[in-house]
Amino acid sequence: MCNNNASLELNKTRLIASFLENARLFPDQEAVVDGEQSITYAELDAVSNRIAARLQRSYSQTPEQPVKVVGVLLPRSIGNVACWLGAAKAGIAYAPIGLDWPPARIQGILRRCSIKVVLTGGDCAAIIPRDLPVEVLDVADFLDMPDNAPAIEIRVPKSRDEESLPLYVIHTSGSTGEPKSVALTHANTYAVLQNPSEYGVRKHDRMAHVIAVTFDLSMMEVWGSLLHAGTIIVTETEVSLDAERLKSHISRYDICWAILSTGVFNILSTQDVTTLKSMRDVCICGEMPNREAIMKVCAACPGTTIHNCYGPAECTIYVTRESITPKSLEPAVVPAGRPIAAAGILIVDDDMRPLPPGSVGEVLISGPCVGLGYIGDAKRTGRAFVHLPYLEGPVYRTGDYGTLDEHGSLTVFGRKDNQIKISGRRVELGEICSTAMGAPDVKMAFISLTQDADRELVAYVTPESPEMLTDRNLRARFVAGLKDHMLARLPEYMVPRHYILVDSLPLNTHGKVDRSRLPTVPTPTLVEDGSILGMFREVLGNCDYRLQDSFFDAGGTSIKAARLIGEIRQATQVPVPFSLLLEDNTAAKVQAYVESARNSGVNTFHDAPKTEPVRFSFHRRTRRPSSLEKAVGDEQ
Repeated sequence: MCNNNASLELNKTRLIASFLENARLFPDQEAVVDGEQSITYAELDAVSNRIAARLQRSYSQTPEQPVKVVGVLLPRSIGNVACWLGAAKAGIAYAPIGLDWPPARIQGILRRCSIKVVLTGGDCAAIIPRDLPVEVLDVADFLDMPDNAPAIEIRVPKSRDEESLPLYVIHTSGSTGEPKSVALTHANTYAVLQNPSEYGVRKHDRMAHVIAVTFDLSMMEVWGSLLHAGTIIVTETEVSLDAERLKSHISRYDICWAILSTGVFNILSTQDVTTLKSMRDVCICGEMPNREAIMKVCAACPGTTIHNCYGPAECTIYVTRESITPKSLEPAVVPAGRPIAAAGILIVDDDMRPLPPGSVGEVLISGPCVGLGYIGDAKRTGRAFVHLPYLEGPVYRTGDYGTLDEHGSLTVFGRKDNQIKISGRRVELGEICSTAMGAPDVKMAFISLTQDADRELVAYVTPESPEMLTDRNLRARFVAGLKDHMLARLPEYMVPRHYILVDSLPLNTHGKVDRSRLPTVPTPTLVEDGSILGMFREVLGNCDYRLQDSFFDAGGTSIKAARLIGEIRQATQVPVPFSLLLEDNTAAKVQAYVESARNSGVNTFHDAPKTEPVRFSFHRRTRRPSSLEKAVGDEQ
């Protein structure tokens, strides 16, 4: 059945007009807080005007193109929020670029989106490939504005254009080996976020900004706050993955709302089930929710409302929400919930015919939330964004299997293709496979996932030379070269953790790879001796890991680091700081720290004192990305 909420007449007030009204009504309220720095609505308005004016000058000199896009290469920060707002005011879509993306991926995206200007700052500028004809602007030049600077005149986009005017471009994995550039409009974003009660937000809320800027959920954090006169609290990755530090951070900044990826929510529930107890509303999104983790948190945090949200990037952040109640946790699969006002949900069979309540089929999404499609890829847009005779406007085919109950509540069961979720991000196995096939000496390749709790990527590869299957040295060099090839072209979270060389890939009667006949990843023989080294080996699944080896080089990720720190704290009763894994990420360093703490009897973890943020200085340079963001990518 189709949800008819999408046919409601939605408020057409412009996204920018809402921010400008908040800046007029609450000029001295903090708009963004980043550590000891903050910026008010009036100051953010002024800085974003300056950015908008500069972008309009730069793009007025470029040939007319269907979608004008500016790249933004910054971590979560005051500067990044100012750049997003400035681009929106200029009528130019912004495309967040990952700090952990390899140069080849950045290069391809800049070319595909015809990006002429990149806004960046500090050390981030060094990431941009030097051989591209792009103008690089330092955000610090716009932040360093004297108090008596004259007002800037800009041409703010008109409301009549917002239906077709892109606000941002987000990149998701593509099956052909190239990421997809998804364009979402001002109207899409306003329609999805205009009703704060749908996602648990209230006027003047202090909202955590914890999601990676390249993940579309970060749009909810930023625009959900700016639309409703909230305050954005920048939250470092290592803080969000450390229950003790996060509790202190929430208390210090009076944070009442946050959205977390499912993986991070699960990690926090194992470290300290009361971490979110002082929060009013917490949304989780990105992957299938863990029912047991939600039950534990709900029981320990009775005053906190947990919202399970669902939605693909192509449909503007999220389209359904289930506010968790005891009834929500009765089924084996936690419901994705009822559609928001800007979305319609339809379940269809393989012939695109609507199915009755209770039937399982493909999930389609309609309504004002549906984006414009993929930049520079009309064929793929035509396949995913379809028109049906019984619905108005484009309808997005999610590729998810699900069902609607008699009350219109959606439950999602999984995918009908080779798309998976890693750290909350959609990943096409075909993109990884295409990259592997492009490596030297690779004859055939197939990418799969391990079936354990870690769900790690596995590359099954047939090399050109049979000698690589038998000669240990040749095999080691081949695998090292293949991994380097993939690291140079894919974000680290998309690079396989395991490599299995085979003389051929087993096929079924239809000529497809027979997954059931693929060799399994060898299970390391681990001795659980309770030692620091043993815990490192257990989390990494690597019995060859040594005391002096780098945790991240051995396959560690931010999620695994959070799990490891939690296990070490529980086993040793020593509050090991998360930063220790960033400074010198070896078991030897952690072991020495634990021994020193035990000998001294000193508790090295203290809650940060609650202080007032320092007013933002326009002479402050953009902060550097954290070690964790650069080392393993921001997995939120």
